[in-house]
Amino acid sequence: MVLPLTVLVAYCYHKVIVKLETYILFSRLIFKKMIEIKVNGKDRKCEEGTTVMDLLRSLGLDPQQVAVEHNLCILEKGEYAVRSLHHEDQVEIVHFVGGGCGRQLND
Repeated sequence: MVLPLTVLVAYCYHKVIVKLETYILFSRLIFKKMIEIKVNGKDRKCEEGTTVMDLLRSLGLDPQQVAVEHNLCILEKGEYAVRSLHHEDQVEIVHFVGGGCGRQLND
C-alpha cells in the first residue's frame, strides 16, 4: 500500500509534535524552575510558584506564630496560602516570642 506524500508527512509531523509536547510536559514536572528570593536578608532558592505558606512550612515555622512582610507589604495570615513568590522577592519573617519573669512588678 502506497500512501500519498501529504498523508505521510502529516503522520510524521503529528508524531513529532506529540512527542515534543510530551517531552515539554514531562520536563516541566521533573525540572521545575528555581527562583532566588531573600528571606530576612539571606539568599534562598525555591521552586517557582512557591507560596508564602509553602516557604513557612519549609522553614518549619507555624504560620500562626509569625508575621510576614512580602516586598515591603505586611501580609494578613489569610494571604499566606495564595501569595506566590517570584524571582528576587524579599520576605521578612518575624517570630512572636513570649517571655517575662512570670511575676508582677510593683511600682
